[in-house]
Amino acid sequence: MKTRDEAIQVMAAAYAERKVQLKQKQAELDAQARFLAGEVANNRELEAQITYFEREMGRAREQQKAEAGKPEELATKSTCFKTLSPRQLMTWLQLTTEAQQHVRTW
Repeated sequence: MKTRDEAIQVMAAAYAERKVQLKQKQAELDAQARFLAGEVANNRELEAQITYFEREMGRAREQQKAEAGKPEELATKSTCFKTLSPRQLMTWLQLTTEAQQHVRTW
């Protein structure tokens, strides 16, 4: 009877230890699942941004192709730049750069 009680106590201690290990493992798995859910959300957001930028690049390429076929417009633009003062040219370049950076953030 005494050996049976000792065996039961040993088994109860082993059961309690395994139950604690199971809770720890479950907590690790839950944390990993939350992390992966966050990563999935981040991936969706990045995918949306990449798609947006790919569309913008396509539009820019189409615009560049359209403008490349019109050399007289390019000549007019270069003449326009020649008539600007250095200060006006720097202001124009700064505004253009700011607009491009604004587009990149969206």
